[in-house]
Amino acid sequence: GRPSLADDAAMWFDLGLEREAAFVMRGMRFDIDMVWVDEALRVVHVSHRAEAPATDGEGGGDGALERYSPGVPVRYVLEIGAGLAQAHDIEPGELVRLTPR
Repeated sequence: GRPSLADDAAMWFDLGLEREAAFVMRGMRFDIDMVWVDEALRVVHVSHRAEAPATDGEGGGDGALERYSPGVPVRYVLEIGAGLAQAHDIEPGELVRLTPR
């Protein structure tokens, strides 16, 4: 429901274990890049410019919304502003480094 995501912000999802995954953009109001990461913290796929839906699929379930999936098992998903993966040269094979604040 938020209107945007700052260029220096991200959303990090831990799926709990490495598995096949798919995300939909229910409730999203802006486009994002999804960086799919395996248990070894290696980028395995990038979904560039996942589009916010024209409607949020209310009443129709998730069936009406596009599903984004890397096609391989992942443990984590990093969501960043649309275009930032390309701007920062994030691509499959890159190792993710987590730095506590």
